[in-house]
Amino acid sequence: MRQNQNLYQKLMNVCQQLHNQGKQPTVALLRARAPVKVSLSEAIEALRQYNLLSETMSKEDLNSFTNQEVSQDEGNVASVSSQEERISRLEHEVSELKAQLAKIEMHLINTGD
Repeated sequence: MRQNQNLYQKLMNVCQQLHNQGKQPTVALLRARAPVKVSLSEAIEALRQYNLLSETMSKEDLNSFTNQEVSQDEGNVASVSSQEERISRLEHEVSELKAQLAKIEMHLINTGD
């Protein structure tokens, strides 16, 4: 679900870029300029959402909305990267603790306590 939402945000950003270049966003242009391959139905849905937003929001609000979505995406990528690093460190730490616990258990078995 999050991946679909992220895709639609990217597609809406492409629509906004096309609009800023003075071009009317179309399904064909959107699919051609999309950062990833998108299906016809995904392009149609993103264009429909963009058109609805552009009708209800001023140009400045729409620019702000699409720029905010880009910032959130960049923040999410950085957040995921730092979370992956943290998970990796924690997994390493757990591995070390398991090794220490095994040594303690062996020591207890050998001493008979």
